[in-house]
Amino acid sequence: MSDIDLMHSRAVPFRALVGASGIAVNGTKTIRELSAIGMTPICQVNASGVEPNTSATIDQLRPRAIPFFCEVTELGVDPVSGATVAQLSSRAIPAYCVVDALGIAQGGTSTMAQLSARGIPYFCPVGENGDETTLDGEPSLDFSDEDNSQYLPLLPAG
Repeated sequence: MSDIDLMHSRAVPFRALVGASGIAVNGTKTIRELSAIGMTPICQVNASGVEPNTSATIDQLRPRAIPFFCEVTELGVDPVSGATVAQLSSRAIPAYCVVDALGIAQGGTSTMAQLSARGIPYFCPVGENGDETTLDGEPSLDFSDEDNSQYLPLLPAG
């Protein structure tokens, strides 16, 4: 059971991290292979629209059909440059807050509902195996073997 199963049950959106080449971070699957198994790929860029590992720009990512984003905090601010969601939007750079597999902002406490109320898009990054990861592609907390029933939404009986 991967973390994606938990995310589906909690309605947490997830995206597979890829580099500027379109290959999964710390993996081998291409954006087409990821898409074929139901994982939307996405590449992280900075507030200037540059992928930090290769210096590829968003103008180079677009023709390769590689979706991209700039990370923002739960307050809607890029932690490096200080750019806001609105400023990133004016540069045609989608901004997202990263959440964990339970839907809580990484490095914060905001829930998906709170992020939505602030107009801040969010997703949980996953590796090609479907487990939650960090933006560096390193494994994050493993929720798949834990009893997370207390976090599952309550559904009416019957």
